[in-house]
Amino acid sequence: MPIIDNYTNLLTEVESEFSRSDLSGRIPRAVQAAEARMNRELRLLDMESLASLTTTPNQATIDLPQGSRHVRQAWLDGSPARLGLVSLTQLVETQIAGCHGRPIMMAVERDKLRLAPVPDGEYDIQLIHTLAVTPLTEAAPTNWLLEKHPDAYLYGTCSAVAAQLQNPDAMAYYDSMFSRVLDAMRQEDELRRVPSSSLVIRSEGRC
Repeated sequence: MPIIDNYTNLLTEVESEFSRSDLSGRIPRAVQAAEARMNRELRLLDMESLASLTTTPNQATIDLPQGSRHVRQAWLDGSPARLGLVSLTQLVETQIAGCHGRPIMMAVERDKLRLAPVPDGEYDIQLIHTLAVTPLTEAAPTNWLLEKHPDAYLYGTCSAVAAQLQNPDAMAYYDSMFSRVLDAMRQEDELRRVPSSSLVIRSEGRC
């Protein structure tokens, strides 16, 4: 596969795959479609980030960081106990949803985190969450995903172009290749993750 290390190279290679020079208006939209699918389907370590949030007294919700796609876990700064992650329905139905105090539960509500009890003061929250892939553009011609998995971008974009062209044979081929690459990325990611039983951390005191 030719070197695909930036947005322009990607557009050129997709055009070459179809042996057509009239796809300049379609390919950028296809790149966006491929990125949308990867954001929906992938939850990789490279997409995870640690964020610090601070609650506002007597306010039940707090904004999630921009681009946040999936909340993995969170805890109050200085506390070893995680905040319980439940559905919004479960949180609302609990008896503590309307109480005020130190939060012990959370639920995702659109682009916010709803806490229960309602914070009675300022609490610092450490959040591990999944971020959306930074989209490729002429102004931002590369990202970590293109650097590590250019084949995912190539096959995903070609699959979307084939769908636009209503070419079932090409769509079947490129979609199959795209799915295989995504599966391989997930398998590689699993090998990178530390098994939960492999390390026991004991607290001997405060740092």
